[in-house]
Amino acid sequence: MRKSILFILIIGISSLFIVGCSDDSKDITNPITTPYDNTPVVVNALNAYTFTLNANDFSITRVDSLSFDADSLVVTLTLANHSTGDGDISIVAANSAIIFAEPLNENKVVIQTDIIGNIPEAVSIQLSDFTGSISFVLGKQE
Repeated sequence: MRKSILFILIIGISSLFIVGCSDDSKDITNPITTPYDNTPVVVNALNAYTFTLNANDFSITRVDSLSFDADSLVVTLTLANHSTGDGDISIVAANSAIIFAEPLNENKVVIQTDIIGNIPEAVSIQLSDFTGSISFVLGKQE
């Protein structure tokens, strides 16, 4: 009998600890804030590049080298929830020619499938006090 009471007491106390703990960071009703904001997600692979960012008053200047073996490219750019700041994104070829350039100062969707003739060497991204969401994809056109 004494072991049963001890077992129930241990289970009861353990249950209170488990039920009493909460983690508000997992609450989907809370707005997304740091550390999720201002952390670019970049995938840079052979013949593919993506840059995704949920920015909140964020400034950055970065140049990413690319690994492409084709000169026929597809670009998609989605800029949503823009509220402040500006920036620009550009794709540069080996001969320093700008293959693609787009300002990042308003909500937009850009799809360009006719980029032909230059193999891309780098992507340049500059943001100044930028708030909004960016999704940029560059890929080899099949």
